[in-house]
Amino acid sequence: MSVKEAQCEEHLINSASLIALVRARFGEETASLVREMSEREQTSISEAAERLNIASAEEIHDLFNLSRFKDPEALKEYFGKY
Repeated sequence: MSVKEAQCEEHLINSASLIALVRARFGEETASLVREMSEREQTSISEAAERLNIASAEEIHDLFNLSRFKDPEALKEYFGKY
């Protein structure tokens, strides 16, 4: 069995799980706006969040840092912040 890392990352970039992160951090209304823009503009969740200026560029980068999903300790540390 082989893992198609690029394909997995693409699925994660457009995943409903990322909307759940937005919802947990910024609330339902903001998450809905991000999801709607992502669908309407055919763009990633992170791009939509950035375009909507829901937080600083640094916070958005931190929120959507997908490399942490490969490292259980980094993921645990991130969730410990909130």
